Amino acid sequence: MRRIAFLLVLLPLLAYCQQDSVRRRPISFEWNANAFTFFDNGEYQGCPYAVSGTYSGIRLSPEFGIGWGGKYKLMAGVHVQKDFGSREIIDYLDVIAYFDYRQQHKRISQHFMMGAFPREGMLSNYTNFFFRTWYRYYRHNMTGMFYQLDGKVGFVNVWLDWTGLQSKTERETFYVGVSGEARAKAFVGGGEFYMFHYANTDPPSGDKCVHDNILGNFWVGIDLHYWRWKHVNKMRFTAGVMTGVERKRDDGLTPSKSPVGLFVSFDINVWRFGARAIYYYGEKRYTVETDDFGATYWGSRMLQSGNYLLGHVYYDLFKWDGIKGQLGYKFHVVDGKLYHQQVLTLAVNLNRHTITQLRNHPKY
Repeated sequence: MRRIAFLLVLLPLLAYCQQDSVRRRPISFEWNANAFTFFDNGEYQGCPYAVSGTYSGIRLSPEFGIGWGGKYKLMAGVHVQKDFGSREIIDYLDVIAYFDYRQQHKRISQHFMMGAFPREGMLSNYTNFFFRTWYRYYRHNMTGMFYQLDGKVGFVNVWLDWTGLQSKTERETFYVGVSGEARAKAFVGGGEFYMFHYANTDPPSGDKCVHDNILGNFWVGIDLHYWRWKHVNKMRFTAGVMTGVERKRDDGLTPSKSPVGLFVSFDINVWRFGARAIYYYGEKRYTVETDDFGATYWGSRMLQSGNYLLGHVYYDLFKWDGIKGQLGYKFHVVDGKLYHQQVLTLAVNLNRHTITQLRNHPKY
């Protein structure tokens, strides 16, 4: 009886899928086989804003799901991370589960995601000042939603990342952000913005205060890659203003601050070699007191100085989109002193589409 009932359910489904494959785009089996491994050594001896240390490990992120209509996907998977040198079998384990929608129109495309989805690459247009290094290596998922519109003249995205569920021991925390870019031939302009809300436990504990950390960067510049020079993959210069608000809600006992500063950057990549630099000069940031500095402020701690240059020179080990490897050296000039950082990263992103590309291009 159970077999008959199973067939009664299965046969109409198979018939529908067969009919759908003729009239529409069929239901498809989707998968992603992602891996990310990293070695990041920072040397900051004597720096008042950072502590020397090494981040290193490997993360595997398999995903499986279904797609339909050529637009929709429902995916589930897991992040499994092993830190180098750890005695634990698994150091970090996160669940992946999300809905994905992509629509391509004549002049514009849209992309919507909701759930717990991989963070890697989602906010790559934000500068390194907005999220410190630890965030990329150990905050594997965005848990919330993301929506982006792309066109020939630019893009805009809005997003929500809920990072802490309120409990007796856990503070309620979340990010809400918006960013975008507009292009007119070689001229570009845009900005990045987020607000980080650091609430409290229930019942309140610690300093019993809600903190808000708002950070924005608004810029204009020129993109010389517009002329498509041979072997030049990127060449962009921008300048603008970085502003924000740092507030502690303690009935006015602690004054809020709104630091402002100048922001200048350039980003060049020729063949496989690249260099980028970001410079901030202005008022010091992250100076409003909190009971947990690391949990309240997620941007680069070097912004506590009002004079900070971040430089990065690197070599791209691979040129295929499915495999991205980079060997680089970063230097930090803070308050006139030099600090060093060496970074090696390798990311592998495979799915049924990239496998097809790989088969068609065996030289990779």
